[in-house]
Amino acid sequence: MWNLGMDERVKAIVSYFSWNEYYRSRHVWLYNNPYVEPQKTPGESLYLKMVAPQSHVPHIKAATLWLNGTNDHHGGYERADLTFAMFADDVPWSFA
Repeated sequence: MWNLGMDERVKAIVSYFSWNEYYRSRHVWLYNNPYVEPQKTPGESLYLKMVAPQSHVPHIKAATLWLNGTNDHHGGYERADLTFAMFADDVPWSFA
C-alpha cells in the first residue's frame, strides 16, 4: 500500500503501519534509555533509504489512513509519529 500511495492516480489509501526490519531486528527501540543506534553497514543504510517501507512516505501523494494495532507487537509502532512528520505538507493523513 505504501507504494500505491505514490501513484498520482490513486486518491486515497488505507495502510497498516510498520517499521519492522532494521529497527526491530537490531533492537533499536526509540525509547531505549539511553537511546543508542548501532553503526549501520552500507547495505543497511541503503535499505533504510531506498527499500524500507518508511522510505516511501515522503513520496506519497494520496490521502492516507494509517492503521496501527496497539496490541500487535510486529512493527516498531513507537516510530509512528516519525512517519507522520515525513508526509509532504499538502498530503492529508490520519491514523487509527
